[in-house]
Amino acid sequence: TEVANDSLVMYLSSLQLEDIPDTDSLASMPQEIVDCVAGLSVRPQCVPQLQQAMAKLAGVSADVEASLQEIQHMLKEEERAEEEFVKALGHRPRSIMTELERETQKYHAAHSMASESNLTLHEAMRLHVKNLKLLSQSVDGLKTTVPSLSSLDESTLRSLEDMRKIMMKVDEMRNQRRQLEQDLRNAVQEDDITGRIAVKGNAETEKIFMEELKKHDRIIGYIRQNIAAQSAIVQAMSERNAEYADARYNVDSVMRQREEALGQLVASYHAYEDLLNKTTKGLEFYDKLDGNVSKLLDRVKGVVKVQDEERSQILTTSEQKAAEARALSLSL
Repeated sequence: TEVANDSLVMYLSSLQLEDIPDTDSLASMPQEIVDCVAGLSVRPQCVPQLQQAMAKLAGVSADVEASLQEIQHMLKEEERAEEEFVKALGHRPRSIMTELERETQKYHAAHSMASESNLTLHEAMRLHVKNLKLLSQSVDGLKTTVPSLSSLDESTLRSLEDMRKIMMKVDEMRNQRRQLEQDLRNAVQEDDITGRIAVKGNAETEKIFMEELKKHDRIIGYIRQNIAAQSAIVQAMSERNAEYADARYNVDSVMRQREEALGQLVASYHAYEDLLNKTTKGLEFYDKLDGNVSKLLDRVKGVVKVQDEERSQILTTSEQKAAEARALSLSL
């Protein structure tokens, strides 16, 4: 039997027939998916919660972007006005403006880095929210969205079913052989050959062995029949496999798509807490950044106003002095 068993294993391995999908078992969702659906059923607000948090994050990020752009525009206008002033009246210290520009650059760098993280988070959110919406359906509703063998054409399904029937016969033959082998071992172990030899003497050892083995002829006969049937089953399997070759590609393709889809659904379910946590941290970061940028905007507005007033006052004073000087020179 060992030779027959090894031969069958090698044959099945060469044809890769041991992974033929069971259409009956695929009619229902895996338990892990059922558990995910059940988990979301008690948290009906999870998808809206994620979407609202992401929308709020996008909103505050846009506010920070707008404030920074306004600050940069004001600083550029201030620089232009100061350059014109310097051309007319000469250089003057601008330490306060240098400090404001440096602070603006710091917040702009922080915003740029956070924007990249937001983009990555948004892409992850888009994928996972889609899957979480699917998991929010009933199990029966979810079935219709997951790739299934039922989508295959009749010819492919027929070929698949034929191969499944052959594989069922193989399993039946294997199980029967294992049981017969176990029955034979048990029966042999129950024989008291040693005791009989002790009574009859060593001279009749061979005769005793033959008599004891005859008692197991029926089981041995069944094992031989089982091994003989293997050739017929293997022949039928080879014929069916030739027909199944064309269908195999379509079946394998659907099974890969199904496993991918189910894997993504499970991954999205487990990603929910992480997404919510990252979005919450993003909001905390941007709330703080928005507060700092708003304060900086107010400071820039105030400083620019003061700078404008100083330039106007200095220009007015300079013009007055120039007018007085001209008047004086004319009177001389």
